[in-house]
Amino acid sequence: MSKLKIRPSIPTNREVDADLAELFRVVDEHPDAKNLRACGYIRKSKFSEIDPDQSLPGQAKRIQELAEENGWQLVSIFKDPGYSGRYAKRPGLQALQRAIKKGQVTILIIDRLDRLSRNLINLLQLLKLCHDHGVTLYSVRERIDFSKSWGRLVLYVLGALAEFYTQALSEEMHLLHQHRAQQGQLSSATRFGYCNGRCSKCTDLNGPDYCPYADGEDRHDGQFRIPHPIEAVAVRLAFEWYATGKYSDADIARQLNTELCTLEDGTEVSFRTKGRPGVRSKEPDAETQNTLWQDQADEVAATEDAAPLRYPPGDFNRDTVRAILTNPVYAGYVTYYSTYENDHRNGKPLKGKKRKKPAAVYEGKHEALVPLSLYRRVQTIRRNRYHRTTGQRHPARTYPLTGILFCEAAQSPLRGISSNGGKQRYYVDKLCQQRLARELWHQKNLRADILEQQVADRVTQMTLPDTWRERILAYVIYEEGTDEIENAKLALRGRLQRAKKLYEFHDYDWQEFERVRRECRAQLVALAPATSAASHEVTALLDNLPALWTSLTDDELKTLYRHIFSAIYVNDAGIAKIKPRQAFIELLGKV
Repeated sequence: MSKLKIRPSIPTNREVDADLAELFRVVDEHPDAKNLRACGYIRKSKFSEIDPDQSLPGQAKRIQELAEENGWQLVSIFKDPGYSGRYAKRPGLQALQRAIKKGQVTILIIDRLDRLSRNLINLLQLLKLCHDHGVTLYSVRERIDFSKSWGRLVLYVLGALAEFYTQALSEEMHLLHQHRAQQGQLSSATRFGYCNGRCSKCTDLNGPDYCPYADGEDRHDGQFRIPHPIEAVAVRLAFEWYATGKYSDADIARQLNTELCTLEDGTEVSFRTKGRPGVRSKEPDAETQNTLWQDQADEVAATEDAAPLRYPPGDFNRDTVRAILTNPVYAGYVTYYSTYENDHRNGKPLKGKKRKKPAAVYEGKHEALVPLSLYRRVQTIRRNRYHRTTGQRHPARTYPLTGILFCEAAQSPLRGISSNGGKQRYYVDKLCQQRLARELWHQKNLRADILEQQVADRVTQMTLPDTWRERILAYVIYEEGTDEIENAKLALRGRLQRAKKLYEFHDYDWQEFERVRRECRAQLVALAPATSAASHEVTALLDNLPALWTSLTDDELKTLYRHIFSAIYVNDAGIAKIKPRQAFIELLGKV
């Protein structure tokens, strides 16, 4: 039985140097250089970068020159165009690793160490792979002998610096995006529906040969985004169609693909997605993963330029429509997303749905394509219908009590289902039925029409206070309700104060000052919701809540119930307990 060899004391410098030399052993001299199989590896993060030193042809040329200088046979060059060095899952790098494991590589040549990896742990793993299979690593631009102690020390330092650079750059971009959002500016990412307005130098994929303003005079200086003349129409149509409640995301996508946009000169143009400029395909075939070197540096450049766009302009689908309808940018706001809890790197990384929620929303400087009320209407419909949207091909129906209806025994939620072509509707405890045998079910199916009528009877017996009526009237007459009234009052007060100052400085005479004061008083009286023509009709409906309830749609009822109740508990007999929200406790307690 073998025993572990344990050093009795701290190892000496010579012993540490010997261990490192064994781990990163590099063969200094090869007896027959012509028989060595040398391979290169090149990488660049973005296609849009214009830098001869970082370009793929430049890296490949320097690798070839080093191989010729030492008399090595350059067999192939593996490349990863458009891939970050922070991650190890790169097709070109994975193909290189497979070649090393098969013994097809004797010498690995890289242009610079950070081209191989910008992650220290991944870099050390790659070096260990090279060591285990007797592969010698050469870096063209560092020109350091990694077989010596000093060279290995520099290797560790360069690897750590490469990782530090990516982390520092990530932090700077994080702060930049947050600052731009706080200033109300959209990020530099291309967004459907907007362009930068620099028409004379338009590089938008939906610009030349598509936009009527492309190659013309600039419409803006590019400080913030302006509406695209064709894409903005598609965005407005998508919101208006969905707000009717008759279309699903897929229906809207099909409609946009067949709809035509009529320009000012009468030309008809079909709608299409924007695409992403400079984002090339990241799925190269076997030939591009392992490019045989034929003494032609331009071959790599030609392959790069010929790479197809990963997201070219094309037809709409339900995913692109969903991205449009859920983005508050089109309502005039700027969102800021964080990948960490509390927007701090020390927090826990966010995953799944939490990562898709914005950490903050700011008022933007760009023009809104749809009114805020329309955007909210669309979000309400989407929330009420959960994962299933009403479509022309497969109609779905909203159940007003889903989301607030729970089983009294198990506290599990009930969901709405229908049968017999929608003629019979029920609220069902699906979790109970899926987990337990039929004889153990503790909640039977409840008829939806009976249960909904019981809830409606309780709600419609309420008597609304006078203060509530005033607020409701305000939101009926004004889009922003009482806030809009208060802002209008502040504006009138400011106008009256300015007129008073002008009178005191003798810029206004008494007649002019009186005229302004009468106008302000008349406008102030007109602001009262009760003075509008629609107020009498609204007041009549509020006095007759049962009639009002019968006129509401299922979507409207569901929205109201979510504001009135926090939960409704049921049993086999029907409603067992109701938990109203704080504002409605006193009103429903009298019913």
